[in-house]
Order: sequence, then C-alpha cells, then structure tokens
Amino acid sequence: MNSAERAAFKIFGGEPKQAEEQFRVLRQKLLCFFEWNRCSSPEDLAHETICRALRRIAEGAEIYADNPQSYFFGVARNLLLEEWKRSASDPLPMPENFEVEVPAEDTGGLSPLERKMLLGEGLRRLPPEESYLILRYFSDGPEPLCTQLNMSHNAMRIRVHRIRKKLEQYLIQRR
Repeated sequence: MNSAERAAFKIFGGEPKQAEEQFRVLRQKLLCFFEWNRCSSPEDLAHETICRALRRIAEGAEIYADNPQSYFFGVARNLLLEEWKRSASDPLPMPENFEVEVPAEDTGGLSPLERKMLLGEGLRRLPPEESYLILRYFSDGPEPLCTQLNMSHNAMRIRVHRIRKKLEQYLIQRR
C-alpha cells in the first residue's frame, strides 16, 4: 500500500469498504460539480482533483475541515479556475456558419475578418458558459438549448439578451 492509499484510508474512516464507498460518492459529486460548470472533460478533471488532493495529503498537508470532502472540493474549485483561465486563453471555436451581421453604417471601418476577431475577443471575455450559450443560440437556434437546459423560450431569450448587452458594452469600449 503506497502513501496515497494510506492517506485515503485514513481520511475516509480507516475501513477499506467504508473508504471505497465514500470515495465513490466523492468521485460522483466531483463529476457532477465539473459537469454543472460545463467543463469539457469532467472525468479527467475529477481524476486530477483526486490525484492532487491525495498527493498533497500524502506529502503532509492537513485537512482542517470536519468533512474531508470539503478539502477535495477546494482543490476542485482551484482546478476549475485553472481550466477557465486556460480556456480563456485558447482560441474560441466559432461555428463555420457563424456570421456577424452588422449594418453597413455600424461597421466602424472594420473588415469582416476584423469584426469576427473583435467578436471572438469579446466572447473570450465572457464567462465560458455564457460564450458557449450565445454561440449555440445563434448557430443552432433556441430550441435545442431550451431542451438541453430545461428552460422556457422566454427565459432563454432574456438570458441571451443580457449576454448580448454585456458583449455590446465590451465592443463599444473597444472601438
């Protein structure tokens, strides 16, 4: 038994069966946490969270919380922030058919490519879930999103309107 396994048994009650069951529950909760935060690979992030936390515990990090799962969720939150920063610096994948329709007088002398680049920059400044939502809304239409997110059309329309306003504010500041 290596030090990480010993640390896991110690944290989760000492009994192998009890530790295994608590570990399964923790892993499932971490998966839900990353899925709810719309991460691209929740399985990998849950695995990385567990590995990091057990490695730190094996290295001697102490858990001050009453519930050991709190420590794991602290590590998961930090990992989520890393993921968001990484995805914010990655190029934003825009759908092929995504066109920026702007009246001729509102182009500000920008070419279509420059407008698309500026839009991509604005979308990267939004939280990842908002940029994903607005791209999907305008490329796939509201129906699949309403079904996926279990939202009414009106609630979806209001949410997209608010995101568009944020995006417009950014674009106005950049001009």
